[in-house]
Amino acid sequence: MKPTDYEAVRCGMNVSKAIIEGTIHAGIGLENVQMVELEEWLAGQGRPRSDVQMLRIDELAELGCCCFCSILYIANDSFMAKNPEEIRGFMKAVKRATDHTLAHPEEAYKTYIDIKPEMGSTVNSKIFERSYAYLSKDLKNVQRDWEKVTKYGKRLGVLDENFEPNYDNSFLGWELDGDSADPVGDQKRMATLQNEVAVKGGFNVLTSALLLDGMMWLMKLRAGDLCFALCIYHTLLIANNIKLA
Repeated sequence: MKPTDYEAVRCGMNVSKAIIEGTIHAGIGLENVQMVELEEWLAGQGRPRSDVQMLRIDELAELGCCCFCSILYIANDSFMAKNPEEIRGFMKAVKRATDHTLAHPEEAYKTYIDIKPEMGSTVNSKIFERSYAYLSKDLKNVQRDWEKVTKYGKRLGVLDENFEPNYDNSFLGWELDGDSADPVGDQKRMATLQNEVAVKGGFNVLTSALLLDGMMWLMKLRAGDLCFALCIYHTLLIANNIKLA
């Protein structure tokens, strides 16, 4: 397909709305957000949820992970130099909130909708379930992911050839997990897991794949104004009460 074969329409994060209203025929979204929104809309119209389908960009581009779309905490060089302890404190607070969400997802979501009651809908609860498997345990930037996304951006022409990733893990004051030994396998297992969650619901993580040396996933999730940076790791075996022989 050539650029002349289609018309690009700007619709921001309102991809589901634009598809429903017929403004666009197809759009770029997330399987745990926009796909959920469209599935529920179809169900409300008496149509099968399977009428919405998604081509996974991570698979088509052979990225080997869902790493190309992640939330970033951004600070300029001056602020970082003057306020290192404040940044460490902020990241520590994010880590505590993440640990609580991983251990008690139902309670964490209840607290969230207590603060933002407008988010307490069936659609948003399903988005939360479909997002759970991507939650990051250690919040780290993964070098392999940054390298892959940088190369992909340069290939698309949206990044200058001189662009260098400028991520920083030095403010994470806890032990970080190792990189995945099988990112392509992770990608396939995650797709299978998410299909199961779409049918059965609940909070699930990759159990079989967690025996590898860490499953790194980064993805941007949007539920209203709530975003997470996401990964999944073998250490969640403990949180999931899985015992190994």
